[in-house]
Amino acid sequence: MDVERQNCEICFAKPPVYTLAIPCTHNKTFCKSCIQKWLSVGQPNCPKCRAPWPKNIESKCGICRRCPAMSIPLIPCAHRNVFCVECIQRRIAERHLSCPKCYGRWPESIVSPRADQNPMTHMHVPFAARNLADQLFVLSSIVLLATLIIYPTVMK
Repeated sequence: MDVERQNCEICFAKPPVYTLAIPCTHNKTFCKSCIQKWLSVGQPNCPKCRAPWPKNIESKCGICRRCPAMSIPLIPCAHRNVFCVECIQRRIAERHLSCPKCYGRWPESIVSPRADQNPMTHMHVPFAARNLADQLFVLSSIVLLATLIIYPTVMK
């Protein structure tokens, strides 16, 4: 399947970045270097729709709006460049494992257990089991499977 890679609409070379500070709908159309060049020559508006832009487009975190946003490769959705590390660490510590923008689920593997925590507290029902009925079904299936494996060896 041929999937066309999206590129910056100014230089057509680099992938675009999501820039929270750009108020128009083209906030994920241009690469960071093209945005900086565009602003450095005194163009405080969007190159496509001419909507006014702030003079300083230093992307701020989409949660706290204070710290600079950074690229966090562990985030699987398109919003990996929108948040600061501190806010993401706080969300993970509070077990909020979804993107605050698109609500896409993050994998459990994004959480690394700390050495001072009991490893048994990190054992969870499989990811597919989202509600209580699913969890009971999965646990019952595991018990049944274990019984089928152990029972023939005990009867010998």
